[in-house]
Amino acid sequence: GCAPVEVNFTADNVPVGSTYLWSFGDGGASQDADLTSYSFANPGCWDVTLDITTPEGCQSSSTIASYICVYDYPVPAFTFGPQPTTILEPTILFTNLTPGNNSYTWTFDVGGIDDTSNEINPNYTFPDPGIYEVCLDAVSLQGCPGQVCDFVEILEEFLVYVPNAFTPDGDAINNEFAPIISGIIPDSYEFLVFNRWGELIYNSQLVGNGWDGTYKGVMSQQDVYVWKLKVQDQLGKTHEYIGHVTLVK
Repeated sequence: GCAPVEVNFTADNVPVGSTYLWSFGDGGASQDADLTSYSFANPGCWDVTLDITTPEGCQSSSTIASYICVYDYPVPAFTFGPQPTTILEPTILFTNLTPGNNSYTWTFDVGGIDDTSNEINPNYTFPDPGIYEVCLDAVSLQGCPGQVCDFVEILEEFLVYVPNAFTPDGDAINNEFAPIISGIIPDSYEFLVFNRWGELIYNSQLVGNGWDGTYKGVMSQQDVYVWKLKVQDQLGKTHEYIGHVTLVK
């Protein structure tokens, strides 16, 4: 069986009153009589020996070679890639590094739904950006199981769109000027707006916050303004953009 293997031993045809010495082959021993329980923790096939001494002092020994076989558990391991990757390349190749001759089951936890595969080195296409747990179960020829899990991260697609005009007239439509972005590291975000004289009139480090057209509490005049945007995508690459926006009243 798979380690540890708990075994009960019973001595047969031993004269009453004899003393016992069980030797279990892995270094363990016992002087119990019948129904000796012993746990084999180490993988291998072990010789079991029973030595007895009768009340009259006669000695006898019996050995059964490789009587108890203990099997080790597989140690699953795998690599996968590409990592990191975005939703533009959501197909991941999994490479099985588990030693030994085993059967395999891969489990892909996708939004609470488990997809499985029995291939040795499967490909799997993830449906959306997110972090997904992937587990590899290996079962040896002797039926001993092992498992390892890891996490695959699918990043959002990096997109940047900056409007070229806005109308801060209080009608609840297009009242603020802000980039529309996805797939960035939020802490890397920096958005600046300058007037035609190069004066900084708006800045923000919070994604989604937009310029409402005011400067020092006063609505700015209809004009063309310069903006600068600096962000890092989720792969760590820095992007810088400069453009113009028209404030229309």
